[in-house]
Amino acid sequence: MKEFRFCVGSKQGKRSSVWKFWVSKNDVYIQSRMMGSDMKVSLHESGLCQFSMTGDWIKKTGKYNSERHIVRWQREEPEKVSVIHLFRIIIPESELRVVNVSEKLSKVTWINAPPFGYTTLVECYLTPPSVKPISNKSFPYSLLTSFQLIDQKWFVALIHQEIVTEENSRILYDARREMLKRAMEVGVELRPEYRSAFFLKAPNDARGLIEVVPLVDTP
Repeated sequence: MKEFRFCVGSKQGKRSSVWKFWVSKNDVYIQSRMMGSDMKVSLHESGLCQFSMTGDWIKKTGKYNSERHIVRWQREEPEKVSVIHLFRIIIPESELRVVNVSEKLSKVTWINAPPFGYTTLVECYLTPPSVKPISNKSFPYSLLTSFQLIDQKWFVALIHQEIVTEENSRILYDARREMLKRAMEVGVELRPEYRSAFFLKAPNDARGLIEVVPLVDTP
């Protein structure tokens, strides 16, 4: 099993949640510390992908296995000469916060925070089988990390920044309002250190998660 942890921001300043990639044989998993051990994204060798609650969640809640899936979809297989887009993580600058909670950060790769009005995107790809190491020259964005799978395909994570458009801002606003509404419905008192992640499907069919702070800072 191979692992890679990353965080946008800095230890002493504003930052995102800590995110983790790991691979086991030919399966790829994605998780954020905000999810604890309750949920994760699974990108399976079979092509079945899912954002689901975990086995630990089933044990704690007594729910059935069939109840744990939030979103499921089928990915394509990379062709001999092209890669496929697996997943996307979006972390806007507006959602970075100072985290006053003790965490283990020694194995975290730190990514500089994007400028005001921008967002950091981590794009995940799957390549055809190749014995050659992944070269940064092969991709349009900077290489964050890469793992070779047992079947010699490569899981590749790239990083870049984009400006937050008015439409993006509305999506963030609506997501925050939805989280506040849900918290009130179940009687959860939100705290400044809390984080949330919303699943998204882009017009080009790309799936991903966007990190959102559910509690707006007060003056």
